[in-house]
Formats: sequence, structure tokens, C-alpha cells
Amino acid sequence: MWVSMDDAIRMYARFWWARHGAKGVRSVRERAQHFKAIGDTEGHRVWSGVAAEIERRREVEGL
Repeated sequence: MWVSMDDAIRMYARFWWARHGAKGVRSVRERAQHFKAIGDTEGHRVWSGVAAEIERRREVEGL
């Protein structure tokens, strides 16, 4: 089964949420910034997407 990058981002965000809760977004943002700092634009895009999905989930669940 093939999944799109967007699906993979949503799946990993769900995993991260289950493991770290609403506070986990900080560590994801830090990871995204790390990839940006080393010039990895794809890594930055993916981790920023994970952070955005976690933040969306936090808003939906009211946390």
C-alpha cells in the first residue's frame, strides 16, 4: 500500500499526539527548525506539516 506524503504526515502527527499530547508540538517545531538550519528543505516541510497537523488537532479537541 502506498501513502501520499500528506497522509504520512497526518499519520505521524496522530502518533506524535498519542505519545506526547498537545505539548509535543514544541519538540516537532524544534525539529523542523533544525532541518531548516541544516538546509534540508524537505525535512523542514515535513516536520512543519506534522506540527501544523498537531496544532489543528489541538484546536479541534480544545486543548
